[in-house]
Amino acid sequence: EITEIFAGMEPLEPVFVPSMYFGMWCSTLGYEPPLSALRWLMTGATLLTGIIQLVAGVLMLYKGFSKGRPRTLLPYWLDLSALTLIFLGFITHTFHFADNIYRPVAYREPRWLYTGYLLSTMEITFWYGFLISFRGLKALHVVMFPKLEGPASVADERWIRALCTLLSRFGVASSLTLAHYAYDPPTEYDWDVNLSIGGQGGVSILLVLWAMYVKRTVLPKFCKKQ
Repeated sequence: EITEIFAGMEPLEPVFVPSMYFGMWCSTLGYEPPLSALRWLMTGATLLTGIIQLVAGVLMLYKGFSKGRPRTLLPYWLDLSALTLIFLGFITHTFHFADNIYRPVAYREPRWLYTGYLLSTMEITFWYGFLISFRGLKALHVVMFPKLEGPASVADERWIRALCTLLSRFGVASSLTLAHYAYDPPTEYDWDVNLSIGGQGGVSILLVLWAMYVKRTVLPKFCKKQ
C-alpha cells in the first residue's frame, strides 16, 4: 500500500516509516537523491581505510615473523585465531560501513543516523566506522609486537590482559552493527544486506568470546604460577 502511494513520485529524501520493533523512524522504499560529492568521498575514504588496514596488517605480519617475533606462552591456536579474527574484522567492517554509507536506504537507516548535521548525510556512521578502524590496528599491533618485560609469567599475563581488553573493545564497538536488527527483523532486508550485517556482527561476537575464553581459561594458569 505504501509503495502504491508513492508510485511515480520523486521525493528529495528517503521515505521514513516506523520500524517494526520500536517505532523508530527508518528509511524505506529505496527513495534517495543521487549521492553528493561528500557521500562519494566518505564511501571512498572508508574503502581506502580498509585497504590501508589490510596492507598495514600484512606488513606487521611480515615484520613480526621475519625479525623474530617474541614468543609468548599463549597457545599457538589462540594466537593464530586472534590474528584471523582481526583480519576478518577488517574485511567485514570495511564492506559493511562502505556499503551502509553508499546505500543507507537498503539498511533501513534510522533517521537520526541518516540526517546530516554538519557536512553530509550518513556522517555519524562514517566517523564511527573510522574510529573503529584504529581499534583494530591497535589490537593487531599488540598481537604482533608483545612487550614482555619482567618474569615470563608476569609479562605474559600483562600482555594477554591488554590483548583481551583491546579485542573486547574492538568486538563490542563493531557489534553495534547488529542494532539494525533491533529496528527490523532480517526478513525486512535483502540477502546481501543480511550478509553485511551478519558478517560483521558474527566476527565481533567471536572477538568478544575469544577474550572471554582466554580470561577464564588461560589467565588463571598464570595467576597460579605467581
